[in-house]
Amino acid sequence: MSFKAYMIHQEEGKVTSRFVDMDEAQLDAGEVTIRVAYSSVNYKD
Repeated sequence: MSFKAYMIHQEEGKVTSRFVDMDEAQLDAGEVTIRVAYSSVNYKD
């Protein structure tokens, strides 16, 4: 199953984030997926 994921990385003290297309086969052992129907972000967050 493929899905969109929001990935956050930290390298050399800099944090970057982006949406990526992933497949369940790319997940490491113990990682989970959560089905989300609706979500939002408060502008103060």
